[in-house]
Amino acid sequence: MTGVGTVYALASANDVNLPASFIVDGTTTEVLKGALTLAADSSYIFSIALRTSVNGAQLNKSVSTLRGTFRRNGAALALVLQSDTSFVGTYTPNLVTLQRGKAQVAGDRFVFAR
Repeated sequence: MTGVGTVYALASANDVNLPASFIVDGTTTEVLKGALTLAADSSYIFSIALRTSVNGAQLNKSVSTLRGTFRRNGAALALVLQSDTSFVGTYTPNLVTLQRGKAQVAGDRFVFAR
């Protein structure tokens, strides 16, 4: 499912350059880095490294990874996880922008660059 592809580095989350911090209900989530690989077989891997803390407690590091297929029609791009569209956005050879649909990762908007 992961054939040879193009890798894009995560540049921003919710319009904040990395590392990007968000606080919701006492939980601080920091998006440290990430990558999006669009493979030749129309599969993708979307990964982000996170650091979280609840009410200032010890920091926990984790990596969130999604795998699925993508559809592209011109500049329009859709990432599909199982049968649900997880992200929609735009594609150029050097820049991918995504808006979250149903995926469960920190942030709603992501920009990836080559």
